[in-house]
Amino acid sequence: MLNNNWDKLDAAVGGKVDKSSGKGLSSNDYTTEDKSKLDGATSAATPTRIILRDSAGRAKVAAPAAADDIARKDTVDAAVQPLQADLTNANSVGISLVPGQQIVTVPRDTPLNISSIKGRTLVNLFGRNGGCESIVPNSATSGSISLDTANFTQGQSSIKFTKTTSTFANYFPGSNSQRIIPQVGDNYAFIADIKGSLATLKIEGVGVSYSTYKTGSTATGAAFETQILIFKVFSITSPGTNSFLPYISISGNAGDSINIDSARLYKISESDVATISLVNFNVAQVANYFPYVDDMKNVNGIYIKQLGNNLLPPIIQWTNGRTDGQYKANSIAVISPDEVQITVGVGSSAMLTTIVDLLPNTTYTASGVLSAVYVYELGVYGSFVANLTSGKSFTTTSATKYVIGAYKAGAQSSPFTIKNVTLSLGSSAIPYERQNEQYSFYPDANLASNLDGSVYDELYTDNTGQTRVIRMFQSMDLTGDLNWSYANTYTGIKEVKLTLKTPQADSGIITKYDGKILVKKADGVQPTSGDMQTVNVSTLFLSIAAADSGWGDSYTPTTDEIKAYFYGWKMSGSGTNSNTLYTSGTKYWWVMNLDGTVGGVTATLPIQQGIADFKYRLQYQLAVQMDEPIRSEGSLMLTEGANTIEVGTGAVMRERAIPSGATNYSNRHLNFKDGANVNIPSGNQFKNRAKSIVAIFKNRLLDKLWTAYSGISDGSAYGSARADILESNFDLSAVYEVTYLALDTYQIGIAPTIVTTLYSPNAREVTDGLVKASQQLMGRVSVLENGTVQAKVPQWITPTLLNGWQLYSNQDKYRPQYKKVGNLLEIKGVVCGGNLYNPIFLLPKEFRPISNFSTANPAAINSGFVTSNLCIDPDGRVFIALNAATGTNGENYNYINAILPLD
Repeated sequence: MLNNNWDKLDAAVGGKVDKSSGKGLSSNDYTTEDKSKLDGATSAATPTRIILRDSAGRAKVAAPAAADDIARKDTVDAAVQPLQADLTNANSVGISLVPGQQIVTVPRDTPLNISSIKGRTLVNLFGRNGGCESIVPNSATSGSISLDTANFTQGQSSIKFTKTTSTFANYFPGSNSQRIIPQVGDNYAFIADIKGSLATLKIEGVGVSYSTYKTGSTATGAAFETQILIFKVFSITSPGTNSFLPYISISGNAGDSINIDSARLYKISESDVATISLVNFNVAQVANYFPYVDDMKNVNGIYIKQLGNNLLPPIIQWTNGRTDGQYKANSIAVISPDEVQITVGVGSSAMLTTIVDLLPNTTYTASGVLSAVYVYELGVYGSFVANLTSGKSFTTTSATKYVIGAYKAGAQSSPFTIKNVTLSLGSSAIPYERQNEQYSFYPDANLASNLDGSVYDELYTDNTGQTRVIRMFQSMDLTGDLNWSYANTYTGIKEVKLTLKTPQADSGIITKYDGKILVKKADGVQPTSGDMQTVNVSTLFLSIAAADSGWGDSYTPTTDEIKAYFYGWKMSGSGTNSNTLYTSGTKYWWVMNLDGTVGGVTATLPIQQGIADFKYRLQYQLAVQMDEPIRSEGSLMLTEGANTIEVGTGAVMRERAIPSGATNYSNRHLNFKDGANVNIPSGNQFKNRAKSIVAIFKNRLLDKLWTAYSGISDGSAYGSARADILESNFDLSAVYEVTYLALDTYQIGIAPTIVTTLYSPNAREVTDGLVKASQQLMGRVSVLENGTVQAKVPQWITPTLLNGWQLYSNQDKYRPQYKKVGNLLEIKGVVCGGNLYNPIFLLPKEFRPISNFSTANPAAINSGFVTSNLCIDPDGRVFIALNAATGTNGENYNYINAILPLD
């Protein structure tokens, strides 16, 4: 029995479970549900399930929503991918810019690099007559013409045509004899600016049939608008003889009038026709594509501008009142460049205005401290585009030029504050910031092409960052400085010649001083009239009618007399009648005007320019292309988002500026119109009428102490911009320079049709580009420094002696020579045989001083030692003003030694 109990006891003890610390023998800590969760664990997490990594060690979770959720690979990738994209290599993005304004949107702040600009040449077949600056030789039927200096689109006047009958009247740009002889297949663009709704552009063809590609007008009669007529000649009865005549037909009653300006007729290419025939190419775009020029112009004076976020200049540069003289304040007190206080009479109102270029049909927002902002189309004040309170938006019309008016209603006479006026692109106001425009300038590019555009110059940037041009064409002014010589005489005609540098035969285009295009003739063929030309493989031949030159058939002009013609002087046998041809006797020279009339007369052979604009201009294709560096300045940085970019012409870079003398107003002026104020000395005008002043430099460094004004219409500026500086900030010993945009762009050049640009799309490419640019800059600076240190000694230049002056001796030590060392001109030599004031020789333009210079020199007259006075003037004349050695033996001589500054 006991044995049986031990057996039972052993069996019971064998099935026992050892007690775990903290556990009761009856606790059920592992449930079926827990076991089910464990058994159901997977690598894809779901509610109430345990995550179990798969055989590859991975598990999956839902996309994170809260900040402390588990991140998935796709979440991390999405966050990292933009960073990776920003740090990987990426191709630059190309943008093609066109003339005028455009919006460029970029994903980040990035430099805008200019990749290529191609050349283009426009030749106005109306010449300068299309500029409407003179009524001669323009003509009309059934009406009269006069100059209107109050209404114009370029220059300083337009032609006002007034009808004298109720029948149709006609106006002929140039004259009704200025006919065009075309060839079958020629395309032409006839364009004019018209004020008035009575005019239509037309063509009269004699044996010439044409078809019209495109016509149009934006004319409303209220202001100048543009009319266009694009046509193609498809048949000619007698080729080489039949012609057509462009004219403007005017309807209406006797006494009705219109204004005409900027008339141009261009022979255009098939590619031009294809471009402007596009459905969305409107009249305004055609006018921009074919801007007015007064003779032959190339792509030149190029600027590319990033306008910044605020499109308005500081309020200190604004004009008191509208451009029509209305709404002027009684007084204006300047608090800062961005703030003024104006005073108006009780019950009166006033506004300060500025003129801006804006994109058509685009939304802008105006803001600032003021009562309201008025927006007008330029010159149209019968209604306004918008009348806004601060922070409100408006949308432009189809126009591109506007007057922005900062308005204050005058409920009382106490001063009102106007400040921080802003105009920004888009529908949202931005915080105020001062206008910060950026520019790239290419002032001397002069990029040409043949007339069909198939061969062209091209601007590019080389691998050192230097701007260069591949030149296919050579352009030059045909002035009296060149080595002209006599060639042939024909009845009523003289032919002269000039050696050229590597021309391609039959590639020359020449415009006369009045803009007329000279007729090409075959090499070796006798000219049948004046105004004909030939360019062969080495020489230009040019025919001049006796009526132009004044040379009779029996007289052969000397080299200096040919040069005098190209300086703008007509020779004559009479001092009272310029039309008397010279054959013998006393010689007279009459200064020629651009309209064919003459001015003053002299009996002394002229050796300098008559009037500044009198010049023939030649362009020819080179037999061998050239690659040369050109001047450029500035750079552009685009900001993230939308940027307003403007492409145009008229840039003048670092022109020497001569501030006015001291005034009664305790300041100095630049570009104040001569004679506009008796208290401001004349002589500070720029070379061109200015539209806006970009920067003023003092000793080559930017001088921010000047205040520039634009949009000036009160006649005080030479153009519409001027600047002044306080007398206390002016340095009388400094050299000042100015960069500005010219108002009369047709005198500078035309804008490129396309500017090819590139920008870097990510951070790596931006950084790499900036590093590369820095390395290029360092390399160019080191070359400049080494070149300065190791510069070769400038070579002496031997001039051609004039007016009977000759060498004193053939020994080199006595030979007349000159050279430029830095900004100094050195002249040396000994001469004899000339007279007082007759130039010994002429200095090239780059060697001429800006003011008169004289110095004493030893001389001998018939073995008597004397002191002579050597003079050099800004026209480049080097002459003796005291004790000239007229004899030619060894007992007579003049030393001509001088060292003088050029600036």
